[in-house]
Amino acid sequence: MKSLRKPKSAYFKGVIELASSIVKGPLQMIASSLFFALMAYYAKLASAQIPGAEVTFIRFALGVVAVLFLAAFGFVDLRTRHKGLLVMRGTFGGVAVLLYFLALAGGSMTNSTILNNSYPIFSTVMAVFTLQEGISWATGLSLLVAWIGVGFLIHPNFHHLYWPDLMGLISGILSGVAVAMVRELRIKNESAWNVFFYLSLFGCIFSLLVALPVWVWPDWHYSLLLLITGILALAAQLMMTSAYKYCSTALGGVLSMTTMVFTAVLGICLVGERLTLGESVGAFLIIFGSIWVAWLTGGSKLKATE
Repeated sequence: MKSLRKPKSAYFKGVIELASSIVKGPLQMIASSLFFALMAYYAKLASAQIPGAEVTFIRFALGVVAVLFLAAFGFVDLRTRHKGLLVMRGTFGGVAVLLYFLALAGGSMTNSTILNNSYPIFSTVMAVFTLQEGISWATGLSLLVAWIGVGFLIHPNFHHLYWPDLMGLISGILSGVAVAMVRELRIKNESAWNVFFYLSLFGCIFSLLVALPVWVWPDWHYSLLLLITGILALAAQLMMTSAYKYCSTALGGVLSMTTMVFTAVLGICLVGERLTLGESVGAFLIIFGSIWVAWLTGGSKLKATE
């Protein structure tokens, strides 16, 4: 009678494949989130002398060059049948990232990043109108939790609005609109590289228009900071795109939210940022609510942001 047990070679092969999928999927997504957080840190350092719009332009310019380089050698196909939707997604996404970098330059890393990454709140609401998606009671509750967190974090005062937090919030809203468009593009089987290319292209255009009147030629030190910012953003994007091939969209969406946690740690430990009790409660509620929404809605497989 033959043994039903698998050969040791097959067992070890299965273990290796499992370990490989974990490294290529969840761990790579977490690494991507860490790189996005480091990007925010170096963008903050560069913004001490370089205008936020100029930092944004350099970040996007490297993305455009990288995609065109890959396309030139046949690794990426930029042909598309959905140019109109890609232009709209690139416009909303590009302006969202521009506002995020302006918020980073003028405000705190922690607040700006948490508000920018609150996009699942707004993309879920947008999907109701654009894709006729329904909202379950659990999703509605998670949205309410996150919205309460926004109120605690920015503590709105009609007599005085703190513009960096306001820009961070608007960037989150626009990112939500852009991600809702990405969902529609995903349904149409659009390439993630096309989504990223149009984001970078229109991000370049809008950030350059804002940067030109206040352009500052950086010295070698700030040039290095700008280069590091751009490389980190590109590496984070490439890792995110790769990671989504090896993990579910729901898990990927949740793990991408760790960017907020990493950025908060960097902001507190390296920049010396401090949150009041109310802001800390708000940050926790936004992170919790956004993760909950991302899990319930299945994340966004083609997200191409900051």
